[in-house]
Amino acid sequence: MNNLIFELENIVSENKKRNLPSDVIENLLKEYLHYFVLDYIYNSSDFKDMVFYGGSALRMLFDLPRLSEDIDFEADEKTDLRELAIGLENYFKKDLALYEKFSANKMRAINRIFLKFPVLYDIGLSPRKSEVLRLKVESRPLPKEFFKDAKITLTSKSKYGRSFIVKHYEMVAKLFRSEILDYEIILPRSSAAVGSET
Repeated sequence: MNNLIFELENIVSENKKRNLPSDVIENLLKEYLHYFVLDYIYNSSDFKDMVFYGGSALRMLFDLPRLSEDIDFEADEKTDLRELAIGLENYFKKDLALYEKFSANKMRAINRIFLKFPVLYDIGLSPRKSEVLRLKVESRPLPKEFFKDAKITLTSKSKYGRSFIVKHYEMVAKLFRSEILDYEIILPRSSAAVGSET
């Protein structure tokens, strides 16, 4: 069995034992696959300058408990998403040996790529062979001049045998620190409320 499919099957098996609903398990599969998408992008000379942002960025960079199915970027308007779709297809089919278990399609007129993995039946998450696991990669095109003034930072990630350096905005880190501060303010109040009941 393909190693990647084997790992997806393990995720399904382990989380079924925890009685998690199928839609939650499907999202965990997507979160796992996000690392492979980022591995390709940030180890590619053509796409490594794309800036990762949004809910998935907060979850992956700072381990915030967010459910986010999509991978969002901002990039130079000259970035060729058709070439990115082709590159991702080669990466998943050849480098990761998925072959017929993967396809990538660039949507016309919008900067969005759909990655399709027809594996849900094979890994025991769906009774239907036609069921497909879908990931969406979206990039907002911006003028090159925008990135000259943008405050961008780098964060290294290493997980699931993938290692890469993510480019993201400093404000993502600031938002993370802000959310942690809010959490620390709320938590003592919750603890005090619980303590007062005993």
